[in-house]
Amino acid sequence: MMKKQFLPIFVCLVLMASFALAVPEPVTNLNGEFVGFNSVKITWGHEGGATSFKIYRGEIITEMLNIGSSTEKSYLDQGIDLVKEHLYYVTAVDSSGESNALMYVTITPTERPDKPFTTVLVSPEKKVFTFGEQVEFIVEVSSPFFGELGGLEAFLINEDSGIEKPMVFDSGKNIFTLSETLPSSESEEGFSTTYLIRVSGVLGSETFSESETYVFTLVPESIYVPFDVGAFVMSFFLFFAPIIVLLVVASLITLVGWKYYLKKRTQKDALNLELVEVLKERSVWKYDMLKRRITSQQYAEKERELQGKQNVLEAKLGHAKKGIKISKNPFAGYSRSEIEDIGRIVKTIGVQRRQFTKSEMRAWLVGRGKKEKIAKKVVELLYKE
Repeated sequence: MMKKQFLPIFVCLVLMASFALAVPEPVTNLNGEFVGFNSVKITWGHEGGATSFKIYRGEIITEMLNIGSSTEKSYLDQGIDLVKEHLYYVTAVDSSGESNALMYVTITPTERPDKPFTTVLVSPEKKVFTFGEQVEFIVEVSSPFFGELGGLEAFLINEDSGIEKPMVFDSGKNIFTLSETLPSSESEEGFSTTYLIRVSGVLGSETFSESETYVFTLVPESIYVPFDVGAFVMSFFLFFAPIIVLLVVASLITLVGWKYYLKKRTQKDALNLELVEVLKERSVWKYDMLKRRITSQQYAEKERELQGKQNVLEAKLGHAKKGIKISKNPFAGYSRSEIEDIGRIVKTIGVQRRQFTKSEMRAWLVGRGKKEKIAKKVVELLYKE
């Protein structure tokens, strides 16, 4: 039988062993978002004393692979495939072992642009020059990834003259510039020539390029007649003065009528946007109920509240008088992220819909990387009335 003086020591040893075998607490508040051109940033919270964290990624939850570790509460996953959906979870690690993973985050892929930057030729603007004239070539570069874009350079190329010169980059204005003397000809006949500006840059492990082509005509100075803008404008106004007066009067009348129309149109647009928000909220609540994130009672109470708001908005829009009633969930078959994406698009461009027909709006959305089903639902909501 163990002596009484050894009993406290035995109890301490048992407690120390149990603490040593206890794994850390799981991480909380796991979030993820796309950053940069092809990277995902994962963040989380943890109140325990973990020494590091392991990050797992996969396409399905049963086949997750450890892709790295971090001593911070964040991790940047770079160079990922943007055509797949990605799942992530994070575990806490200390000397006692690795925690369980009680939550994961889904990153829905977005359409990757063809190039991480675009170019616009700013100068020159005119199309006819004299032999040997000095011309300032300016090309502007636009990119949301300047912080990651490296090796940015541009060359001015003219194959007719065998020219390939590097251009100077102004990082403050994001433009490339180069002053070039145009070629001459021994004959007195003019000719056309083509200049190409090729801009390239490196993002991650890929090199991208963009080109601007400028074609213009070179002529001898003796046959180059400058265009007198002032004389042309004066002659134009003297000849067309009566027509201009009539056009101004007609424009003023049209403007007054258009402003009145826009006021009414804007009021109706605002009501329609409110209605879309209510419909979206109803679908999100139903989605949460189906996923058992809320109880049926909570859903029923919220549904009564939202149905009342919907009835009021439809009455203001005149839908009630027309007998229009929504008999089914307008967002059936859409995921929660798709519903939220549809709501953001409608709220952003709702009042601009009069600039497009239904088919033009749908093609415009698809052309900017939106899924066909999302574009179809956005058009349906925008042109509801």
